[in-house]
Amino acid sequence: MSQYVVQFGAKDVAKLAEIFAHEIAGRKCAIQVLSKENLGTLIYQESPLPLPDALVMIIRGEVVSLIARPSQGALRYGLILPPNFNGQRLSLWSATLEWTDNGWQEAWERLLHWSDLSFITVGFEEGVEVSDECLSVESFPWQAWPTVIAAVRSDIGGQRQWTVRSNPSFPRV
Repeated sequence: MSQYVVQFGAKDVAKLAEIFAHEIAGRKCAIQVLSKENLGTLIYQESPLPLPDALVMIIRGEVVSLIARPSQGALRYGLILPPNFNGQRLSLWSATLEWTDNGWQEAWERLLHWSDLSFITVGFEEGVEVSDECLSVESFPWQAWPTVIAAVRSDIGGQRQWTVRSNPSFPRV
């Protein structure tokens, strides 16, 4: 079974949490959180909280990261990571959604409408390596595996607009 990994990032954790909640909406999820105390071990703990409450904890800085695992459907999990998590060189908050069907295409279209996002990527089988150094149109790894399609915001005529490119090695299903 193929999987598609959708990633997106924003400067504002509250906005990223809102977008994440919108994408996970309507799904019953098991929630796991990574506390500040467990940051060195990367051991996530089960949380009895519903997703909205866990997202509030992320926004307030009470937990570092969270994973939402829907109990059914083609969305396997959602993940939120803070800036520069575990040595990554990405100064944005980021989220990941892993799909086992073409549901990623609808998520992609919805995500393009959020003006607060700085990038969106879709990777085949795994996520696209994203860092601050590649968040421009000129430096993004458009043709690199596993990129299927990606969008990066840039200033065009004084407005932040998407530049979207597909990797011809991965035809859109």
